[in-house]
Amino acid sequence: MEDRVPEHMQLRDEALTALRSNPLVFFPEGYEAKLHDADFDLTFADLGMDSLAGMELSIWLELEKGIEVTEVEIQEIESLNGLARFLAKAGG
Repeated sequence: MEDRVPEHMQLRDEALTALRSNPLVFFPEGYEAKLHDADFDLTFADLGMDSLAGMELSIWLELEKGIEVTEVEIQEIESLNGLARFLAKAGG
């Protein structure tokens, strides 16, 4: 299990990079310190994401990671940890 944690944290970092690069995502004040805790999660609703922000995330994933994802899939991902799990399955 210890081997899994660093990989999971790396995928969380990639997920955070994707979300931070999105000009339509806003991290709530005070959350920054909690983001390095693997058990802490933020929903896309917490980040103020709407369908346009989801489309931006979809575009970023395709351009930066070569991963195609639909808007429906983005809606199903729902959170930071969900995005990390999605990246793991997609080979991100």
